[in-house]
Amino acid sequence: MDQQAKGVPLRQARGVALSVPSQRQSQWVRLDAPGTEVMTDLDRTPVVTVEAGTQIDDALRLMKHAGVRSAIVVDDSGSLLGLVTAYDILGDKPVRLIESAGRAHRGRAGIDVAAIMAPVSQWQVIDIDELRRCTVADVVETFRRLGHTHIPVVERTASGADRLRGLLSAAEVARRTGADTHGLRPAATFAEIEQAVHEGVLP
Repeated sequence: MDQQAKGVPLRQARGVALSVPSQRQSQWVRLDAPGTEVMTDLDRTPVVTVEAGTQIDDALRLMKHAGVRSAIVVDDSGSLLGLVTAYDILGDKPVRLIESAGRAHRGRAGIDVAAIMAPVSQWQVIDIDELRRCTVADVVETFRRLGHTHIPVVERTASGADRLRGLLSAAEVARRTGADTHGLRPAATFAEIEQAVHEGVLP
């Protein structure tokens, strides 16, 4: 490409609401294609949700069954609270919680997804209009700068609130482009994710 990738503008999330619900994207994507080409569009793909009190290994089993690497965390009324990924569950977060809270006697069984999720209040999000104006190369550059495994994509509603429209996955982008998204290789299985986490390849 002649033009150097500049990354995609990010901003803080504002009270994000869920989309109301395709097939898994699999085709190869060029780096100069629109950034939306590598987004999982939640208007077309049903979102996987777990309640905040779900035990982390139960959430992981749900992800495996659905063939996804992340899930949206909701409260009892279905309102969006945050995002939890397989990388969170298989990484160091549960270990640090067990050690810091004196939970060794309970182990992982005492940890729910709310304890390790990324809450909406801490999300950095991309506006879908910005993503449409950017290229896949810009998405790759954004992942390299952030070091995150997932980035939420939102769109503004008529009331000015954010609605969760999609998700960008560093592993999916790497798989569909062959690009190095901050050293994140496109792990194909949960065993590969766990191995990559312990090798320090993933955050």
